[in-house]
Amino acid sequence: MFCVRLITVTVNIIFMIVGMVMLLSGMMAHSLYKDYLNFLNHQLLNLPVLVFLTGMVMTGVACQGLLGSCLSSRRLLYSYSASLVMLVLLEMGAGLLYYYHIDQVGSLVQDKVIAGLKIFNNPNFKGVTETWNVVQHELGCCGVAWYKDWEYSSIPSSVSTTTSSLNSVPDSCCRVDVVGCGTSVLKMTADEALRIVHTNGCYDLVVEKLRESMVGISIMVVGTLAMQVGGVVLAAVLLARVEKDMEHV
Repeated sequence: MFCVRLITVTVNIIFMIVGMVMLLSGMMAHSLYKDYLNFLNHQLLNLPVLVFLTGMVMTGVACQGLLGSCLSSRRLLYSYSASLVMLVLLEMGAGLLYYYHIDQVGSLVQDKVIAGLKIFNNPNFKGVTETWNVVQHELGCCGVAWYKDWEYSSIPSSVSTTTSSLNSVPDSCCRVDVVGCGTSVLKMTADEALRIVHTNGCYDLVVEKLRESMVGISIMVVGTLAMQVGGVVLAAVLLARVEKDMEHV
């Protein structure tokens, strides 16, 4: 009994530490990659937020399990076991759903990103404008699939209707970022435009950038899931021991 309780307490302390690490990892990843996440503009791809929420729930469940183990409380242990099982099932379900529908999600996100071109430089959506400028400047890209996507938007001003503005791309697309460098680029031939701006799109580069950041987080999530399954087994064993001890009282 003591040995099982000690192992369960130790596992829950580890759960709590891992949960706090996930909280911090989610916050740091969101801060570092917020511009790329805003660019994609879809919550299903916001893995740092999901990791943060999972860490928060896991920390709470670990506290519950720690108290239940120390106090040998059937109510807390039952509640802990049920919470842990639900958490494992939700994580597995979310993972499978994401895996089997990733293509549909990617298509939906790309459509939303293209739609976001129409509100570039709109005073009511300054965050969208800033995100596009940061992403295009840092990754050396222009538009979603290619620079011609900017035909969906009016550059440089949302209130301008001049011919030059309707055939321009943001200055952040330029190889040398100077004011007005993107003017009338859409009227040029592909070879002429290539000398002035980056003609490759940003979508694939952003997805690849996020994929690199998600590898470490994904490994942590999978490892945590395995530990949670072990926690369910230990909780069940401890609960059975508590029930057996109470029968002898």
